[in-house]
Amino acid sequence: MRRTLIAAVAVGGMSVATVGTAFATADVEATRLAGQNRYGTSQVIADTTFTDATVAVIASGESYPDALAASYLAGALDGPVILTASQQLSAEARTALQDINADGVIVVGGTAAVSENVVNQLAAAGLEVDRVGGQDRYSTARAIAQSVPEEQIGSLDSEIGRTAIVASGQGFADALSAGPLAYGSAFPLLLTPTASLSPEVSGAIDTLDIEQVLIMGGTAAISAQAQAQLTALGVDVRRIAGLDRTATAAAIADLAVDELSYSTTHVNLARGDDFADALSGSANAGEEQAAILLTLTPNQLGTAAQNWLADNSGTLTSIHVFGGTTAVSDSTVNAAEVAAGRAP
Repeated sequence: MRRTLIAAVAVGGMSVATVGTAFATADVEATRLAGQNRYGTSQVIADTTFTDATVAVIASGESYPDALAASYLAGALDGPVILTASQQLSAEARTALQDINADGVIVVGGTAAVSENVVNQLAAAGLEVDRVGGQDRYSTARAIAQSVPEEQIGSLDSEIGRTAIVASGQGFADALSAGPLAYGSAFPLLLTPTASLSPEVSGAIDTLDIEQVLIMGGTAAISAQAQAQLTALGVDVRRIAGLDRTATAAAIADLAVDELSYSTTHVNLARGDDFADALSGSANAGEEQAAILLTLTPNQLGTAAQNWLADNSGTLTSIHVFGGTTAVSDSTVNAAEVAAGRAP
């Protein structure tokens, strides 16, 4: 059934409307895409990004691993990543699916992540439902990567070949900002434990004929041993990292702009110490071909994000802020505008 759903995909249209609070200045506008909770924010992001999406990806909003890897599949489907509670289909998810006129959904992860009760509720709503999952987060990420035809895999450097992302399955921070690349540039996102490369990663690299790997984060996220194991597979390996999660996000943003021609007029901002809003935001950012910067805390923009915004102030005109004020405070949004050189 999975191949049927993927084959049936229609190109989703991107809405020009924005939802939420706008912080207008003379030269830049920061617009908040937010609901009352993570499920409401996921709904708003889906509604804002897509007017029609034949197939959507459904992931748990209670844990991060499966939704991290799902960005790649959602990009292949040109549809949103919609979050739901694990045991019950969230009302916001149901509404989002109706709003974008979805015909089918692909649930990512096993029944511990998204229960059969949720699957049954989706089917009862008249949707064609498929599940892509494995026994754990690592096998689920591999299954997601292999659910898309390998000829669709993108390349950072055409002279090297197919590119994949490898991120830690034991923490969400570094992979959050990789979501737009997985979605918008068709880079499969694979997960591994920190200390040693998972067999699922090595198996996917072989099966998908991956020739280049982008490691997300420093050695505290993906160890030097895991990197050496990747190199031993015969692939080109490159680490994208900063001193912390916010600096890694800025480094990923630089890569996206400098080497993938992502937007220099628009950027996204999400909470860096929690995962939910950036997971949903990956589809919006991927559709926009724009990076996601991470805050240090809800009330602290952080030096890395501040510096990136200042460095790109000559071209930036708009910012999407994912999540409500408990995720990214108004003062943090204002600080982002100031950092971009457009004081409110």
